[in-house]
Amino acid sequence: MRAVVTSVERYDYARVLCIGMKSGEAELKLELPLKILEEVGWRPSEGDEVEVELASERGSLEEWDIVLSGRLLSAEGQAITYSFGGLLCTIRGARLEAPERVYLRLRIPPRASGR
Repeated sequence: MRAVVTSVERYDYARVLCIGMKSGEAELKLELPLKILEEVGWRPSEGDEVEVELASERGSLEEWDIVLSGRLLSAEGQAITYSFGGLLCTIRGARLEAPERVYLRLRIPPRASGR
């Protein structure tokens, strides 16, 4: 799904960014370490368009810039939270199944990454 970055919050104590994204009615908040963002050359800013995919199967990973494997932490109402090794991803407002394990794949368009 195509998503637009709506907010970027820095957690200096952990060297992590919390990136808010919106796609249709779905809202997603994803924590990513600065080190990973530096490796892919992306400085997220509001208005950036990214491709996000959540899947219960690993699938091909070659075409993605960032891939995380996580476990379901909670599913309450219209909010689903996954933990990716302690990094959180919360999805709200979308009708999604909540598999126990999930792969989150993220593709950053070249103009957003400066590549």
